[in-house]
Amino acid sequence: MGDAVTIEGTESGPYHCPNAKVSGAPGAEVWLCRCGGSQNKPHCDGSHRALGFTDAARWPVGTLGTPSGTELAVEVRPHGPLLVTGAVVVADAAGTVVFCGDRTALCRCGASGNKPFCDGTHKKQGFQAP
Repeated sequence: MGDAVTIEGTESGPYHCPNAKVSGAPGAEVWLCRCGGSQNKPHCDGSHRALGFTDAARWPVGTLGTPSGTELAVEVRPHGPLLVTGAVVVADAAGTVVFCGDRTALCRCGASGNKPFCDGTHKKQGFQAP
């Protein structure tokens, strides 16, 4: 998968991104909230523990394309998902690759019925986050 960056889901916890530019910041290792409860969105602050967020992060395999090799960037959509562009691989907590490609939207409200991907549930839930 070449120069693709792997974003890993963690069981009942955040997404781990070993090297991602988030909203234009320089590339760095980041832990991104996927429960919707962090007070430091889009970054995880451990709120998933206090909220009792549970998700085994064992996801079905989706699109397995060929990433282009462009640098990974994560754009935080106001009140919506994490829009990931660039060469990305998404893996679940067991290490199973569930997505390979150049563009996807990851849930950050914690309520998607298609985790880890956004299915628009944030709109129904009234999710609010910068």
